[in-house]
Amino acid sequence: MSRKDLANNIQTFQMQKPIVNTSNDATVNSSVKGTAETQGLMIQVCVGTSADTLSGSLKYDFALMECDTQGGTYTAVADADVTYGTISGSGIFATVDDGAEDDANYQVGYAGGKAFVRVDIIATGNHSSGTPIAVNAITQQIHLPESSSNDGTATGRG
Repeated sequence: MSRKDLANNIQTFQMQKPIVNTSNDATVNSSVKGTAETQGLMIQVCVGTSADTLSGSLKYDFALMECDTQGGTYTAVADADVTYGTISGSGIFATVDDGAEDDANYQVGYAGGKAFVRVDIIATGNHSSGTPIAVNAITQQIHLPESSSNDGTATGRG
């Protein structure tokens, strides 16, 4: 059996703390995550059990957005810049519009060239009771040996 020490090779970042989202026809932007010094980035949206009856007119869309500067204008990520999924022209990589789709995790990988990404949580309809939602980023940072040491370990420490 092969083993890999994931704990020392990935980092997780909370982009949207777990909250019950009761937004009505509004978009909530997660915090941004920089992509510099990473070997990859995966976005994970964690959706809890909705207290509302989800449908085509009462739903959440999750869009992956990118930008060259942290405070700049964010645009939708192109499908060519994602892995582990597909994305619409408006950046949507997941839609939760049915009770069978809540209480689940939705992931998409980012392989684009912009310096920052965020997730837009787009609520459609009147979410009177709400749905718990959190957003995380999972990265693998670039490891460089310490002080010219290169003993074959990820960090140069033997």
